[in-house]
Amino acid sequence: DPKELPVQQQVVYNTLALSPDGQRLLAAGESRDFHVFSAPGRRSIGTITVEPSDEIFSVGFTASGDFMASGFDHFYRYDSERKELRDYRKQHSNRSMVINGPRGGTIFSVQGKYREYAYSLSIDSLSVAGTGRQEINFFGTPREVDYGPVSKVDYERLNDSIALLVVGFTSGRIMFIETDAGGDRFLPRTADARKEFKQHQAAIADFAFSRDGKKLAVASYDGTVSVWDLQRYADPSYQPVILDRHSGWVLSVAFAHNDEFVISGCQDGSLYFWNVDPVQYAKFLCQLLEQTGSAAREQQLKLESISRKSGHLRAFDELSAEDYRRYFGEAELQRVTRQIRVCE
Repeated sequence: DPKELPVQQQVVYNTLALSPDGQRLLAAGESRDFHVFSAPGRRSIGTITVEPSDEIFSVGFTASGDFMASGFDHFYRYDSERKELRDYRKQHSNRSMVINGPRGGTIFSVQGKYREYAYSLSIDSLSVAGTGRQEINFFGTPREVDYGPVSKVDYERLNDSIALLVVGFTSGRIMFIETDAGGDRFLPRTADARKEFKQHQAAIADFAFSRDGKKLAVASYDGTVSVWDLQRYADPSYQPVILDRHSGWVLSVAFAHNDEFVISGCQDGSLYFWNVDPVQYAKFLCQLLEQTGSAAREQQLKLESISRKSGHLRAFDELSAEDYRRYFGEAELQRVTRQIRVCE
């Protein structure tokens, strides 16, 4: 049953992490402490003071059970055996992420800056092996490479050989970088493995990968969510699905357990559930058409009037053969046709 855990009052927790054995839950954020809970017992185990003081944005565990954290100016690592918290200076950034591996998590802090005709991604890291820093530069004119500050970053292993790093910017631009899954996590694996898109009109707020690794949902302050097919996004003609009509800024996004629904959250507390299964959504639209009755017939008459002028007559629930194949697979037709009715 749901249970409220004992936490500090009037404190915002930015991040949570569960230990590899599922026994401990770590919470941190604007609090002066790291707060550790027993996950099965649903009770507080204790607190560890954040020293030097900093706001925490990401936390993660190593395989040994130690935890790591990233704040504005510091990394932290807690040695559970010695009961000692160590701090490490890093660049000033609140954009961070945890990538899990065989030896536990590595925590990364990412900062982006435009300099004269170059944009630099500077990446600090902390793992069991220690700290590190990596810099990646993209060259071009201000129009080409002045992306603005980094607003969100995420990483997902798509298969045994390819991983995807996605970086969102305050300008609304998104960068996709395909990397070698077993190699450098941030360098493009080929010359054309980095793609850029301007699908949103305001800052990127959140990313979510589907559980099967085939889709990416992107939330934005422009009030929309874009859903990307990660097997087709690099095609020149590809356009993602856009989910709009939100009540305001979309600050968070997630896939439901079966990947058929995208759940988005807005700044006013509203939650939206979107069916992104094309077959189910088509059935819903066809059912809606049946319910509209005369309105649907009237719409068809209008379309026929327009179609006669163009010389190409079609029904309003038809898709091109290419689009039909994109959403539903090969059509079960005995002859080649340019247009396919969706609702039968």
